[in-house]
Amino acid sequence: MVIRPIDPCPCGSGKSHAKCHGSPEMIARQSRETARVEAAKRLALSNATSHTLNFVSWPQQPIYMSLVNIFRDRSDPNNGLPPEGVRGTYRVELVLARPGITLAQEREIPNADALEGDSHLAISKPAFEPPMNPDANQIKLYGVTENGRFEFTGYPNSRGFLGKLISGPFMAGSFQDAQQKGYRAATAAISNIAAVQDIPLDIFQIRATHLESGNVNLQWTSPAWEAPLILGGHPALGKEYRSYISVYREALSSNSPIYRFLCFYKIVEAIRARRKRLEREAKRSNATYTKPQEHLPTDARAAKAWLSGLFAIDIPWDDIMIAALVSPEVGWGASFEDVIEKRLKPIRTQIAHLISDVSEIPLSADELVDTHKVADALPLLRCVTRRMLKSEFPREFLNFRDDDGNLINDARITN
Repeated sequence: MVIRPIDPCPCGSGKSHAKCHGSPEMIARQSRETARVEAAKRLALSNATSHTLNFVSWPQQPIYMSLVNIFRDRSDPNNGLPPEGVRGTYRVELVLARPGITLAQEREIPNADALEGDSHLAISKPAFEPPMNPDANQIKLYGVTENGRFEFTGYPNSRGFLGKLISGPFMAGSFQDAQQKGYRAATAAISNIAAVQDIPLDIFQIRATHLESGNVNLQWTSPAWEAPLILGGHPALGKEYRSYISVYREALSSNSPIYRFLCFYKIVEAIRARRKRLEREAKRSNATYTKPQEHLPTDARAAKAWLSGLFAIDIPWDDIMIAALVSPEVGWGASFEDVIEKRLKPIRTQIAHLISDVSEIPLSADELVDTHKVADALPLLRCVTRRMLKSEFPREFLNFRDDDGNLINDARITN
């Protein structure tokens, strides 16, 4: 694509290209910055292809990590920039992967430069020979959103399948802003290709680079926890209980935050319906039924014991993980009814509109901020689901853990 001097600058500033990134001053500045950034990146990465993840996080959740360069020239204005980023020019890189096939070991943070990426979309030799240009080794995709027009270059892997999408430069206020704008524009293009071609196009990693400083922010999905087998008093599993845990396993097997949310919430809804049924049956038979009174822990300190009673393995709960349980809608000590009605049900309603209602779609699966809204609520929903399962099926679910996380019923951990 040729950009004329009078054309709008691709960065989205609203200025003509000649008065923005196409000006002689900006071209010279970019040349100096590119040299400095590449030197800083070489110094920071030291040829590393991956880093090891050494901290615990909620499983299957988005993780963000910023790599901030430190320049030898202490007077450089890009020294000491905050890890969340600043207003400036950004580039976003999306690494694709085939569903179910990971590009790295679970607990490794791969350097995106070392990843080829992969997909089912053939764009060059040897997988496909483009009829108009048999030697083409890249494609151009364009996404137009409310944030402007974005250009992406698609690069094949060694087998000729689309592996990466890299945006042109654009203005953003922070790393999060850049990722949201870039993701929104890229998925506007690839969702259309996925639908027309009937192939999945999954994103494995998103990397945003602040071009003025070379600082980088990575986003990927945390792995599931590894757990030893704990043997305890396991009774025969009833048919009703088996139906609940089958849905729970379905949630864990999905890589979609939206589908995982629906599965967990379905269990919550079903338990609430079960309790109403038991209450009606008790009333008809003049028996007594007391519905469990469930609440979030009263504070962050109490949360550690509360969480330990909900999971089979011992987790070193940190402040970040614990903070995921509360939000502006619900705070410490909130009843599960408030948690469900104020925090979880509104999200469930939006998803229901997206999937099943005949009305217009209010939530786009391609909007990173919406997916994050769902993902941010998943740790809380996971805990609510597990607490309700434990209350409802005490003989079967986590019967080897008391409410403070202590092993009971002669449970033992196998090697």
